[in-house]
Amino acid sequence: MIAPETKGANAPEVTRITSLDADRSVAHVSIPPFKISSIFITGISTGTPVVAWPRTARGFKIVEVDEPERSRIEAAILEALPPC
Repeated sequence: MIAPETKGANAPEVTRITSLDADRSVAHVSIPPFKISSIFITGISTGTPVVAWPRTARGFKIVEVDEPERSRIEAAILEALPPC
């Protein structure tokens, strides 16, 4: 079931989840007019996956999203993960 805060006209849409290995995946999210194609999900094999936003090699944020939109995006991504 999709959380109520993730529904609506401007709701984030997870367009694809690509598996990197048993524990990591990459989500592609669309929130018109924006598309983010590098949001990582780690800890999948542990049963408690965590959304990790992209950073440069030196740790600087590449994409930054303020609350409450960030929580909406993360909830949509976790909801779209296939069951372990």
